[in-house]
Amino acid sequence: MPSSWELSPLYRHETSLASARSLLSASRDRLILRDLASLAITRTWKLPTTPSSSSSTLPLRETNSSRPPPTTTTSKDSEHPPQFSTLAISPHSGLILAHCPKARQAWILDPDKDDVLARIEIGDEGALAMVWSPEGEGDSVLIWSAHHLRISIYRISTPTPAFHIHNPKLVAPLGYSFRPADGRYLAVVERHSGRDHIGIYDAAAWRLIRHFPLPTPSSDVADLAWSPCGRYLAVWESLTDYILHIYTPDGRLISTFTPYATTLSSDDRREERSTSGWVGLGVRTVKWHPSGDWIAVGGWDGKIRVLTRLGWVPVAELSHPSRLPVSITAWREPHEWIERTRGKGIVAFDTPTLPLHLTVPRIDLTKVSPKMGISTLLWSPSGRFLASYNRASSLPFPHLSLH
Repeated sequence: MPSSWELSPLYRHETSLASARSLLSASRDRLILRDLASLAITRTWKLPTTPSSSSSTLPLRETNSSRPPPTTTTSKDSEHPPQFSTLAISPHSGLILAHCPKARQAWILDPDKDDVLARIEIGDEGALAMVWSPEGEGDSVLIWSAHHLRISIYRISTPTPAFHIHNPKLVAPLGYSFRPADGRYLAVVERHSGRDHIGIYDAAAWRLIRHFPLPTPSSDVADLAWSPCGRYLAVWESLTDYILHIYTPDGRLISTFTPYATTLSSDDRREERSTSGWVGLGVRTVKWHPSGDWIAVGGWDGKIRVLTRLGWVPVAELSHPSRLPVSITAWREPHEWIERTRGKGIVAFDTPTLPLHLTVPRIDLTKVSPKMGISTLLWSPSGRFLASYNRASSLPFPHLSLH
């Protein structure tokens, strides 16, 4: 651990985003692009709230031409410039996406040009989230409207929305997943006629290729994730039921994992429940193994179950221990380091003396979101190790080795 650190000057910003070579930050109504190595400013943009003659407009929806523009610039607006809720960099072209809810507009910027490349007008329904598509055939932007109305997909090269996905159940980052290998296909959780469905879309042509409902009318999907190999879709339900479905992209249900129930024949039957108040609350997080051969499922019950694709049965059930043995390596934040450094220091983690008994705080089940359950799972790039974080543990990210 070096005894001194080389720190850059402080730069005023409300939000920032780093890419492989650049650092993008927002300050008031300006976006500032810096070189990541030298932190020198390479380009700045002052984003207007009215159209520019050098930018093309991509309307989020058809509007009445007699209506006044959604926003106008006033002296009051100048005194309190709008804040940016979204900053995103395209993984392919490096184009920049910036969204300002107060101005009800989004902008597409080219790092090599001073002018705005395109401007997106947001209608009365608003926009809750925006992301770039990872599909490599062209730069596309996905925009989630409020009230679960639709997802609008724009290709930057076209002046109108390329495609609409209606009735998305969830808002990014939940409820959608691109195929990891190439981003060619998109899976979306949708709600139609009071029932959850999964839609599979071709991101190269933006067309629907598969659409199928969940097994039962009462299925309540919380999220989904595409396997790294692209052969499977994991779909898990809300915290009231511990249910994980494994689908193929063509809509075939190949397995359902539910450790606290022996049958799913009836919607309201939940057998073999433990009497503990939190057991059976459901799936909290899911993480695929890099190979796609295993999937780790973290529950609100504080257990991690690792399933194999050979039958989709658990091959390991892991729990965070209350006592750390000598055989492992543990790190812990220094005591009162925030007070000593005023929250701005760079400190080394302590290595506690082992064995170590962990202090498990009491879980307050009266709170809406109690501090409990496996909230984070992360596989190592080789797939040999799995890091997890139990919200009920006083020592975050205990490391588990799977052989």
